[in-house]
Amino acid sequence: MNNHRRHDPLYEMSIRQGSHITQQQEVILERLARVQWKDGLSDKKMGGIIGISPATISLLKSGSYRGDHDKYLGLLKQWLDEREKGEKKPHALYIPTTIGENIRMVCTMAVQKPCIGIVKTPSGWGKTAALQEVGKQISPRGCYIQAGEASAYKRDMLYTLCQAIGVPYVSATARVYSELGKKLAEFYGGGSANPYLIIIDEATTLKHATINMLRNLHDDVNCRTAIVFADTVSRLDGFLYGCNSQAIAGGNEQLRSRGNAQCVVDATQTLPEKDIVTIAQSSIKITGARKKLNAGAVKYLVNLAAKPGALRNVVSRVENVTFYAKEKNVTAEYNAAQLDYVGILSGDSWTMKHTKSPFGNAATATQKSLRAR
Repeated sequence: MNNHRRHDPLYEMSIRQGSHITQQQEVILERLARVQWKDGLSDKKMGGIIGISPATISLLKSGSYRGDHDKYLGLLKQWLDEREKGEKKPHALYIPTTIGENIRMVCTMAVQKPCIGIVKTPSGWGKTAALQEVGKQISPRGCYIQAGEASAYKRDMLYTLCQAIGVPYVSATARVYSELGKKLAEFYGGGSANPYLIIIDEATTLKHATINMLRNLHDDVNCRTAIVFADTVSRLDGFLYGCNSQAIAGGNEQLRSRGNAQCVVDATQTLPEKDIVTIAQSSIKITGARKKLNAGAVKYLVNLAAKPGALRNVVSRVENVTFYAKEKNVTAEYNAAQLDYVGILSGDSWTMKHTKSPFGNAATATQKSLRAR
């Protein structure tokens, strides 16, 4: 038994459950186990949150409880549903860029061919925002999944796909895989319609078994699932070619050979100035301001976007100017001086000489509030 299985509460629970657990109750308990595992919540802590004794939770999970299952599982389900609603946040406002359009084209090609798509860009180039937007637009005929630890293992990925596609999840892996395949085949309709699209961000966190399962869903002639694997350049190179610290021995030749739609941005490339300005102006517009960036501000942001973090640096700096100007109760000009001055709020040093604040010397709103007390 590998290390993951030995410490996986889902696996331990599945081999302990008895005939007293119905399929619906089993789903609730598996959801609970995932939350406990993810957040490090013991039965004692879980009981304190929900108001159930730790012993009762333990008996429920082991299938040994002989009391009123519906009463306690109802409380657990209610808490899990409320927690899930709280975690679901709306997608950030998507701002179209050159790179974003190329990523959208890769997803479209993956569906139309159908094939496996590959997206690799430097960190901060807007990859995730573009992929999320595609996932939102294509739903319910596709989904966006941020792999990470939550969906790296085959069992976890199956659960995530079932939730996204609307297939009941059961603990028997072979059975749920079969049901998932049937649902995906319905989307494909024997080739009469486009296949379902699965977008996997942070793809390099996936385990071997998970990769093989996804590849099989793509190779299955009945469903021909389109899949897009995405991550940053440095990580995905190791994932595909086995050439760095993220390497899988020999890489993933079977993915490379199926990757007939690709958006590859080398780490040495620079962001188009048009994209930088678009992102910055859109971030300003969100505040309600109608300021247009002057040449000095554009030059400053282009240099800022060349640093690690890229477009995230631009958005963060614009937001910091907005915040600081509001605190000082002055108008945000978004010029180079103001953009540089607020760099200290992001842990960056000034690159310009400031003999005085470009925001003026008035007391901040916070200082005024403190003085009034």
